[in-house]
Amino acid sequence: MKVSSLVFDDIPLVFDIGRVARHKLDHLFIKPKPLPPTRKVTIWGGVEEDEFVYDDPTYVDAIGKYRRSIYAEEQQLFNSAIMFDYAKALTVVDLELLALTDNMLVSLLSKDDINILYDEVMYNSTVTDRGLGNAFNMFNVRRYGEPIKQIKLPNNPVEYSIQFRDMSVAKELGYTWKEFSELSGQEQSDLVMYSTLSSLLTYLEANKQ
Repeated sequence: MKVSSLVFDDIPLVFDIGRVARHKLDHLFIKPKPLPPTRKVTIWGGVEEDEFVYDDPTYVDAIGKYRRSIYAEEQQLFNSAIMFDYAKALTVVDLELLALTDNMLVSLLSKDDINILYDEVMYNSTVTDRGLGNAFNMFNVRRYGEPIKQIKLPNNPVEYSIQFRDMSVAKELGYTWKEFSELSGQEQSDLVMYSTLSSLLTYLEANKQ
């Protein structure tokens, strides 16, 4: 996939956007955050409860280090999937720009432009809201002539992580987790939305809603 809408120093840039391994993304996003300490506070009726102390200096230092660490890992991971198209650059960029590495060039872009590139990497690599939306629109599921608008099972008290949801879908549809993870991001999203809509329709039919 190519992204060519970005500009550096009035020079149009073209990037080849790849993907990163799904398991690396999962491990990055599920790293546990440090928790702030608590203190006892008295509320209405003389009842005591624990309150988080977010301005505790030790916690402030720990959460800062955590965020910097996650950002550095994210940069390294995402930048590995972004390549500058030097063949295109030969017609519009001087040799000084060609001396920049891909990571250096990405780092010179604005935050908004970097987010555009990172969003494309995510879309290529894993299940995303964009991918789920594409699948929802493609399936165009209707019931009694009306499009399905709410895809969440009603009155469902169960909560779980995205990783659990996707592993469950993979198993349900006969994929190993490795096979599922190697699919493109849109393919993963298609399967998750297919499973979600199927479960919803089964529920609605069983409960005559």
